[in-house]
Amino acid sequence: MTSDAARAAPCRHAGAPPQSNVEKVMGLISGLGQEPALLASRGLTANEFDEALPVAIESEQTRAERGHADIRIARRAETIARLAAVAHERGEVSDGLRRVLVVQAVRLAYLAAVRLAFAEGRPAPEPGLIDTAWLVGGTVLYEPSDPTGEHRNEEDMEIESSDD
Repeated sequence: MTSDAARAAPCRHAGAPPQSNVEKVMGLISGLGQEPALLASRGLTANEFDEALPVAIESEQTRAERGHADIRIARRAETIARLAAVAHERGEVSDGLRRVLVVQAVRLAYLAAVRLAFAEGRPAPEPGLIDTAWLVGGTVLYEPSDPTGEHRNEEDMEIESSDD
């Protein structure tokens, strides 16, 4: 258990807390597994806590890394680059792929604008300032040939659920 906590310890970057504080927090977290009443109040056994702790730490680190605004901007730009590469490889591009490129570009513009506003100490822009529906000629939820969305397939559903 201690090795899992030690492995999950933060790197030594500028602004990191003192190592002694990190070790105290690691000890506190490790010690939670020895508090059956506390664990029971959260619906956990000591075994369940020990099994879930490394995954919880890893999940939190991943969320923090992916959640950082600059990383989200970079990931969105990579998505656009991959879509553009697909368009280039195909030669002939469908309206759907063009629509996806526009939607992704709008999302990138919004993320970048929010980050800039934060860096400059201004309030974040309103999400509705960019009229995505107008840019793509209607709804972004369904193809123009299927305005009610009755003919959506499983592939469409997977793409929508994997989008962040």
